[in-house]
Amino acid sequence: MEKSTKQYIIAAVAVIAAVGIVLGGLVLYSGMYPPFSVINSGSMMHSDDSSIGTIDTGDMVIVQDPDKKDIVTYVEGATTGYSKFGEYGDVIIYRDGNRNIIHRAMLELTLQSSTIVSQTWSIPSLIGYDDWDIVDSSGNSIKYYTWNETNGTLTLLLINANARLQLTDVGYGNTTCSVTLWNMGQNMEEGQSGYLTKGDNARTNPNFDQSLGITDSLVTPDRIQSIASVEIPWIGCIKLLFNGNIDQIPGNSIFCLIASIIGLIIAIFAINYAIERHLSKKNEE
Repeated sequence: MEKSTKQYIIAAVAVIAAVGIVLGGLVLYSGMYPPFSVINSGSMMHSDDSSIGTIDTGDMVIVQDPDKKDIVTYVEGATTGYSKFGEYGDVIIYRDGNRNIIHRAMLELTLQSSTIVSQTWSIPSLIGYDDWDIVDSSGNSIKYYTWNETNGTLTLLLINANARLQLTDVGYGNTTCSVTLWNMGQNMEEGQSGYLTKGDNARTNPNFDQSLGITDSLVTPDRIQSIASVEIPWIGCIKLLFNGNIDQIPGNSIFCLIASIIGLIIAIFAINYAIERHLSKKNEE
């Protein structure tokens, strides 16, 4: 076997081994297989163009098993400073019917008790958080509810069954989001917890998923498939192109993907050239 052929075989084996090691490491880190997910919608985008640091159409995200990490909500992140992908809180992937939705966990609520005439919710993360209120359908504050600042419980009466829990100045778009809590409680058992969720895109997703009809109930832990952990920009565009979804890809993503691939190829050739020069000098000695 010629020396050059041996070198190519060794190089191919090394590449395959490296890919295997990287994939194995990702699976261990993620706790899931596959350890990544491709983004095929723009509901998390912060602008019309893709950018590093946010979740855009055509990105790929490395995900984690929800049992390996505690979920931090938007409200909790706003009070502690914890942020992920350009906004406060964690981004989760949850199941709704036959589709997976990747949106941000905004607020966790637990239905503490429910009767014919009242509902009591445990929402401790609202303690010390100022940008919320209980409002009527017109957005005006109402008075007939009980909020316990000490333990974070909120009690609504049947007379206020249409009252809405409202968060203001949400996200980069400073949107106002609200949801009818009484309706959420009708679909839950006492002691059950769930999350209000929302896409970051202030234009296409201006409200909670539960108010836009994306899902009709709080996202309970059993519906959460994974937690988004690391963004790999643009590489998911390859899958979208093969699926014929080129119209969904942001205009600058294809250019960035091509530039990245060219840069990678140049880097490989540069490394190979450096190795060959090093070996050549060594042989001359």
